[in-house]
Amino acid sequence: MNDDLGLPDYTALAVFHEQLQRTIDATTAKTRQAGLQPLTFQLLLALRRQPAGIPATIGELVTTLQWNRAEVTELVDDLVRRGFVERMRDRSDRRRFHIFLTPAGQQWLTPLAKDVLRGLSASGPELLRSVRVAVSHAAATVARHPPPARADVSDFAWRAVGSAPV
Repeated sequence: MNDDLGLPDYTALAVFHEQLQRTIDATTAKTRQAGLQPLTFQLLLALRRQPAGIPATIGELVTTLQWNRAEVTELVDDLVRRGFVERMRDRSDRRRFHIFLTPAGQQWLTPLAKDVLRGLSASGPELLRSVRVAVSHAAATVARHPPPARADVSDFAWRAVGSAPV
């Protein structure tokens, strides 16, 4: 079996994934030390990055985070109970709710985000190096072995039914 990849390609890909996983694990550990679940932290970040005065909706959070609606709703409910998030019904569309980060949520999020950014600052150069190496190997592999041209389904229809009568 010839997979057309060399050991350096696999090594670059493995190092990238290992470095990325270390970065994610460090963020997860800091989040848990602060008393939050990693998904809760991501949701708070998504709310915090909303432009001032523009609230988020559940639908927008679902799109931004690419999670299912039930999961986002459950996390928002929990954050409302904890006082980190406020939910207000939209006056123009009573079916929608606006989701805001409260001052308590902001106070909880800010030091955690700063701590995560400090950690990223320390690990960032190594992460960037692994990304650059993995991307350069990927580009070289694609250049050596471009993907086959995609044929249209109609090109193969005659094989299934035989040649067309003339």
